[in-house]
Amino acid sequence: MACWKKIALLCFSFWVLVTGLPAQEGRIVISGKDAWLPDLFDKVHFKQTEDAESTVTLVSKEHPLQEGVDLLLHFNGEEERDETGNYQIVRQPIYSGKNVLFGKAAGFFQGRGGVFLRPGFSTFLGHGITNHDFSINFWFYPFFVKNGEVLFEWEGQLVLNGKVIPQRISAVFRANRVVWHFRNVFLSPDQDFSLYEVSSDPYIPENWYHHQLIYDEDNAMLEVVSDSRSEGITYTTADETARGAPTTLMIDNPHLANFSIGPKYFGLIDEWEIFRVREHVGLAPTLYYYPSGSGYSKVIDLENHSAQVNKVRVNGQEPANSKFLLYYAMSNDRNDFQNPSSLQWKRLKGNSGIFDNLDESGLIGRYIQFKIELFSDSKTRTTPSVQGLEVSYYRRRPPAPPSSIQVDNYHQGGAYIQWQPSVNNQVLGYKIFVGKYSTQYLEPGYPVDVGDDTSFLFSDLQPKVQYFFVIASYDKYGEIGPFSEEYSIRHIPD
Repeated sequence: MACWKKIALLCFSFWVLVTGLPAQEGRIVISGKDAWLPDLFDKVHFKQTEDAESTVTLVSKEHPLQEGVDLLLHFNGEEERDETGNYQIVRQPIYSGKNVLFGKAAGFFQGRGGVFLRPGFSTFLGHGITNHDFSINFWFYPFFVKNGEVLFEWEGQLVLNGKVIPQRISAVFRANRVVWHFRNVFLSPDQDFSLYEVSSDPYIPENWYHHQLIYDEDNAMLEVVSDSRSEGITYTTADETARGAPTTLMIDNPHLANFSIGPKYFGLIDEWEIFRVREHVGLAPTLYYYPSGSGYSKVIDLENHSAQVNKVRVNGQEPANSKFLLYYAMSNDRNDFQNPSSLQWKRLKGNSGIFDNLDESGLIGRYIQFKIELFSDSKTRTTPSVQGLEVSYYRRRPPAPPSSIQVDNYHQGGAYIQWQPSVNNQVLGYKIFVGKYSTQYLEPGYPVDVGDDTSFLFSDLQPKVQYFFVIASYDKYGEIGPFSEEYSIRHIPD
């Protein structure tokens, strides 16, 4: 039995040698920012996950600039500006790329400072504003929800009946709720002091919320809406009832003093808006993603011209009816990948991010690059996500060199060599390397490709000078095998 096993092993070894079948399996895993080329992202970006890995997702659409918007801040990771041009940013925010809802970043607040803005003359928080509907809308992600944290703070100064009256609007956390305070903002002609409060339901830390403060002038009503759900109502009448005597909204900031967003707040804020047109008031913005986007992986070196990819696994998720598609481009020339958009991309077919049985798909070569396309589900407003790729492949046995090399230094016209062909049936041809020094094959004009010939005449070398040469086989994939034994030639003319 042992003898039969030995014979079988020898037969298998010879079969592998002859056929050139894969001799070794390889696996490469790339993930996070090491896997992708962010400069070539189109409507996709890196989103930081809880385990600190960077995942590629579709970019969520930022809020558009609509008629009646008084202030719009995107917090998108660049120098912040008010999209309306009504407000000047006096102190820029800090940004975070983690847990992003819209665009590429969110405003990051660390409990002090916040974002300072200076209103223009005719803005809602500027000079001489009276009765008007308004809405303050924003998304926020609180870290702690501590008592006393301040989300918003504005101070003005109103002159009424010859008297200077200080004004203040603020949003402060109290008992896990956001409580809005309006001091001397809603007044009747004979008043010089008023205070109205309206609050939300309690918030849980480390979740995104959409928050709205809405003022309805016709009904003299302040309302807090969270995630499209009404949570608190206060009437700005003399007795704070729906049928009470109405007051007048009066906002004045004659010196155009700065106000602040998040001055004493710990968390994230995104898409901060103020509306001044009734038809837009109370409309909750929708969180949704671009319909599609794409990105390219970095080029992967399989270190063998005849490497054959047999399986690719995408580490990603496709929630609801979102989808990602995977394409590849392959070449033995690294320079072919300088412009990925010009490559011919072929789609891989698979299920649940697994693309296997690729042996017959022709994925053979040294370098491979992937293109990923992501498609959102508009109904559930979800995006697929891709963290990385796992590539399994075969490293093929390089072709064996030829054998039984014979040298004739006295051949007419130059040194002449011949050899027995390689036993590997995948061999496409042979290359001859020549040099004047042993192991240094630097002779100009060499190596020379002789195709599948098994002989060669050195007609261009100097007579009576010693040269050294080796022969290597190459296969149909361009893979060059090991050198043969080194031989010496010195042509002796007749």
